Amino acid sequence: MKKKILQLRIEIKGIKPPIWRRILVEDNITFLDLHKIIQIAFDWKGYHLYHFSPDNYDEVRILSMEDEFYEPLDLLDFLDLDESKDYEESKTKLNKFLKKEKDKMVYCYDYGDNWEHLIKVEKILDFDKKVKYPVCIKGKRAAPLEDIGGVYGYYDFMDALQDENHEMHDDYIEMGYKFYMKEFDAEEFDLDKINEKLKDYKKFGVYEEDDDYNDEDESISDNMENNKKIIDFSDVKKFQKNKKK
Repeated sequence: MKKKILQLRIEIKGIKPPIWRRILVEDNITFLDLHKIIQIAFDWKGYHLYHFSPDNYDEVRILSMEDEFYEPLDLLDFLDLDESKDYEESKTKLNKFLKKEKDKMVYCYDYGDNWEHLIKVEKILDFDKKVKYPVCIKGKRAAPLEDIGGVYGYYDFMDALQDENHEMHDDYIEMGYKFYMKEFDAEEFDLDKINEKLKDYKKFGVYEEDDDYNDEDESISDNMENNKKIIDFSDVKKFQKNKKK
């Protein structure tokens, strides 16, 4: 069968303004490959378990077969594995479930924070030998930090960044520096950086070194002193107020 290209739109559910990426991938790669691609595109770190849930396939899951340290899991006990409905991500290709335009599935990452990403096939394209796949062609906004507490923790995090008097303001500013060596900017999206990392996406693994990450207190403190800008999250605060009505 001739190889096709899937144009996928991937959006983190529950956050407004939306955080999303548009990515071109070959339809014959595995869901393990797609997991790595999503991790890079959203700047996740790969610390946690995950699974895919295809739309219109009752209770089917495509699962990670390893824990956060890439050790084999006893999934029969840990995730109530149903061998008739569950598939191993390293052996299952995208074109088994993503076959046509508008096909959808959910990628759930981190069973604590429960980050659900809606994946939708926007287009099915011909393979172009001039293009190096996968490639991110568009997107908006920075993904949340790891272990921030899910959607509601993310809103609390941003609320604290906006309020200098918030008891967690300084802690959250420092948390941003630990991940990015600068203040967290919710509007940041670096397409070139994503695509540079995607060139070696198969090497993505747990706790791999990140050039932008440095947890040495002196470096963090120095950078914080050089940049005191407070992020404007007025749009998010309006959204929070609307949710409470």
